[in-house]
Amino acid sequence: MKADDPWDGLVELIMRTCELQTIDRGVTELCTSALPDAPGLRAARERVGEVCEKVLARAHDAGVLRPDFGLDDLAFAIAAITRAAPLGDWRRHLTFLLDGIRPQDT
Repeated sequence: MKADDPWDGLVELIMRTCELQTIDRGVTELCTSALPDAPGLRAARERVGEVCEKVLARAHDAGVLRPDFGLDDLAFAIAAITRAAPLGDWRRHLTFLLDGIRPQDT
């Protein structure tokens, strides 16, 4: 599903990814583990990375995302939120993240 608004699309991507990884801890492990003998997994990660890059670029182009927030930042933020999910309401922490990645003038 493609959101018309670039910010909404980014939020949807992050929210769905966090939901999936907090519901299925196995997905989190697959997303964050180094498995050199799994070329299919590597290809899937590359495809996910391409999609994420497009969503980030769209948000950057629209000026709704801090210009210094990139794919590595996104991966780190999602990993941090989903790994900390058992400690509390991950949606609350996601709200803090979303507030922090918006440009200050929006």
